[in-house]
Amino acid sequence: MTRSIVWFRRDLRLADNAALAEGVRQGEVIPAFVIDPKLLQSDRVGAKRVAWLAANLRELDRSLRQRGTQLIVRRGEPAVELLKLACETSATQVYFNLDLTPYARKRDQRVALELEAQGVTVENPDDLEDAFARALAADATVVIDVKADKDCVTPVYDFSAAAAAWSYHE
Repeated sequence: MTRSIVWFRRDLRLADNAALAEGVRQGEVIPAFVIDPKLLQSDRVGAKRVAWLAANLRELDRSLRQRGTQLIVRRGEPAVELLKLACETSATQVYFNLDLTPYARKRDQRVALELEAQGVTVENPDDLEDAFARALAADATVVIDVKADKDCVTPVYDFSAAAAAWSYHE
């Protein structure tokens, strides 16, 4: 059985969480959140944002405990902390959802490179930006909807309106 870390960031929820769904599909999941000191030291982060984060982390942990697990919270540089956690738990994969902020994109790339260099597979299962780019390149119409089967939920994307708007503004 595969053991994976699901790295929560902005997506502090169990529902509609592609990284969590993929981790669960693969086997045992270790839910984790890393408090990044760089973000806390940012001039964009005030007391209200920190309070919001703390409340949502507690709620996520409560939801996870109802399902027989718990949220592991670490503080430090994300790549370092995730690698330590992977070593401590024998996790071979890390899953996380897409975050498009400039800081997050750079951080995620750095984390992925560092973890993969140490033999930990990194997956980002909901890369809508790549789906959008593929749809634009193929001049495709894709429908944003969720097709639910008895045991499977399959997202289908429609970027035709967005592609038209994007082309209009270029």
